[in-house]
Amino acid sequence: MSMRSICTTLIAAVAVLWSLPAQAVPMTWGCDTAAGRLSAIEIDVPAAGFGVGGTITPNEFRKDATWAPGAWVRIDAADGQNAAEVRYLGGPPKTKEGLVMLSGKVAGADHKGKPKLSGLAQPVAFAIKVTGPGEVSLSAGEQKARLPVAMGDKVKLTVACSTGGFLFTRL
Repeated sequence: MSMRSICTTLIAAVAVLWSLPAQAVPMTWGCDTAAGRLSAIEIDVPAAGFGVGGTITPNEFRKDATWAPGAWVRIDAADGQNAAEVRYLGGPPKTKEGLVMLSGKVAGADHKGKPKLSGLAQPVAFAIKVTGPGEVSLSAGEQKARLPVAMGDKVKLTVACSTGGFLFTRL
């Protein structure tokens, strides 16, 4: 095979790969922070049809005088007035349960769902999906909600934890 045909084949392969739709590869992130500390991943993404899901597994709660252990996945509109969030809120270090809640912000007003108990070391499946230009659906465990939020063209995705050890899988 000549060098010219190798280059032509390589260029054709790159062109085919470049034209394929991008597929997100599921990721695992062990978010483990000291008491009173925060660790976060923030990414700006197009809002139209955006969705994120996976599981949050609380593994350890740490004690701090002002910070509660917690993990969350949140999308925020660029205007700062609209958001949707799945949050796991842990208790004191020896606690075996935490609270999972769905919440958001609609035109600047906070909306909070009813918290549900969830056990330590038990994975909680979650999803946040922009279902239209003015609606986001949320789920965590058996909880489900829809929020009438205007997310605009782009959203900031934040995956974070504080004052404990949490495992995010299949993000």
